[in-house]
Amino acid sequence: VLAGLTLASRFSPGDLTPAQLSQLLWAGYGCTPHWTSNGRGGLTVPSWVAEYFLTGRIYVVQDKVSRFCNRRDTDLATRDHRLELVQDADVRADVRQAVPGLPEAPCYVLLCLNQSGLGTWYCRLETGFVAGAMLVQAAAAGLGCHFRVPLSPQEQADLQQVTQIPAGDYPHAVVAIGGIPSPIDLRVSKEAGQTRLDWDGGTPPYRILRSESSDFSDPIVLEDAWPENHYIDLGTLTDGNNYFYDVR
Repeated sequence: VLAGLTLASRFSPGDLTPAQLSQLLWAGYGCTPHWTSNGRGGLTVPSWVAEYFLTGRIYVVQDKVSRFCNRRDTDLATRDHRLELVQDADVRADVRQAVPGLPEAPCYVLLCLNQSGLGTWYCRLETGFVAGAMLVQAAAAGLGCHFRVPLSPQEQADLQQVTQIPAGDYPHAVVAIGGIPSPIDLRVSKEAGQTRLDWDGGTPPYRILRSESSDFSDPIVLEDAWPENHYIDLGTLTDGNNYFYDVR
């Protein structure tokens, strides 16, 4: 698992099952049977003097926004494992708009710190431990994972606004998690002066992109929800330009 770790950039559209989400949250910040030297219930990740700075500050964004609770209230000597509703609305598209470049995924997890934690290296390090543990667990479960860190003050403010999480919780990292789509085998051919795309694999609906650069730094979206596994791009063979195509 460790040798094959990689950040995913594409996800299948299906939601995570409750069991998958539960296991991912446990791996990232779940309770373990051991006790720390200062009498606190241990977690799956290390923490500076067992302060556990992310306690009550992890949020799950699916078809609703929830807080992950691994304690009862704020007592670090207790153990829990549940979701608490924050907002009964699907704001995943708003999360992507708030963090440009974040891949489309069925589940996002916001790892937050308070304001003083943002400026403290060992608090930020704990966030990295959580994101890394979720990446390993996702890979072990056959899922894809991607995370963005750090976030700009504007991105943090926009995420707070769209998710309606408390103003004192500042997102430091966003973890995207979902199934891994089957690879798409794309074939490009000429047909009567037009460009024809055919492909196998993937899951419809498909997004079809065209770009003048191979790195797709500035792509044009030809279709955002195409139901078929073939497509004809009209008039591109006669305009004198070279194009690259991608189907997702």
